[in-house]
Amino acid sequence: MPPRQPTRAERILICGPMFPAGTVGGLPLALADLAAALERLGWAVDLAVTPLSLGLRDRGEHASVPAWTRRRWAWLPSMRFLPEGVRTWLQHLLLGGGIARTQSDAFDALEVRLAQGAYDVVIACVSRESPGVAAFATARHPRVLLLSLNGLASELRLARWLWPARLLARAAHRGVHKDCYRAIEAGQIRHVVFASRSWRDEAVTAGVPATVTQVIPFGCAVAGSLGSLRPVTGRLLWVGRCSREKGLHLFLEAVAILRRTRSVTLTAICGPGPDNYRTFIEQRLSDLRLGDLVELRSALPRAALQGVYRDHDVLLFQSPFREPAALVLMEAFGAGIPVVAPGPGMVSGLIVPDETCVCFQTPHPATVSAAIERALSDGSLRRRIRVAAHGLVTREYSVEAMGSRYDRLLQRILDAGPRSAHTTP
Repeated sequence: MPPRQPTRAERILICGPMFPAGTVGGLPLALADLAAALERLGWAVDLAVTPLSLGLRDRGEHASVPAWTRRRWAWLPSMRFLPEGVRTWLQHLLLGGGIARTQSDAFDALEVRLAQGAYDVVIACVSRESPGVAAFATARHPRVLLLSLNGLASELRLARWLWPARLLARAAHRGVHKDCYRAIEAGQIRHVVFASRSWRDEAVTAGVPATVTQVIPFGCAVAGSLGSLRPVTGRLLWVGRCSREKGLHLFLEAVAILRRTRSVTLTAICGPGPDNYRTFIEQRLSDLRLGDLVELRSALPRAALQGVYRDHDVLLFQSPFREPAALVLMEAFGAGIPVVAPGPGMVSGLIVPDETCVCFQTPHPATVSAAIERALSDGSLRRRIRVAAHGLVTREYSVEAMGSRYDRLLQRILDAGPRSAHTTP
């Protein structure tokens, strides 16, 4: 289907979790990229994923939770022996005050906008951190496209655990919107996009009809040509949220092994994360005597990362997901820096061992260090994977490719018309 030639600018509202000021992460960047890509194709887009975008006060992620309480309960995500539902409920119970209040404010503001009937389509991003967005949007507009990472599957699996969190939030914070922590029913979903196949499969297993699903990966800006490969100097790079699932501790152990046989340094660009994990990383640096080799830097603006990629030999990447779809991975491919990553848990569009990445199959420090050594020392492998990775993101994971796929889907949603009357409870 050729790119759309609109006779008027149909209006889209992109809403979802409210990201506090200063939030560092791939999802807010991906939603901003999506909005910009659709605007270039002729859509009029309102991106409402921050309190400021709705004219609201930014309460912060944990505005109503004292710092001592956050530290006290920082162990919750690691309590893997508890059922997922119990852990999620406890997390919202103990830490969710600020999130619930901010999301409630957003629902109140969005309700006013949607009641005016000004939008042709609503794209509602579903997040594990703020359940209720899907139920809110589908109840208030006839043409809703849900967008999900793993949030929708989690919400459906944990539906029976969310009602206590909803009651607690409403009891603790007078006036909290009734849709906060309200799970959507699978039968109410008309259209949903997932950023990876694994997240789609999880949602189908949780009850979403396969016929209403589609997979559209996020995309990144890609330079038109691939520059020359820099001479190897042993400079390693890690970029991510400073939290355990991103694996910085694993790469520190590998660097400690590598330093025995070659000169290496590691630059870690650390987004905000749990205080206890940052303390753990600093302690490991001391224990491993890596203070002279590892630099911990604060998060950088996205544009500044391009130069950082070019100044390093290898990007070290770790993801908690079976089929990673991280923007940092795509951007590294686009910038031409070879990547070392764990082998994927399923067939992956991005991580293809020895084709787009050098992979390690087990998280043992010796195995990880061996993969890094290959990426540094095997010149033909370095050249091959960077060319293949750059070609892959250019063809399939660019912002333009993402925008075109969403554009075609949104056209079909508009052409099909509403499935039910537009009601506002």
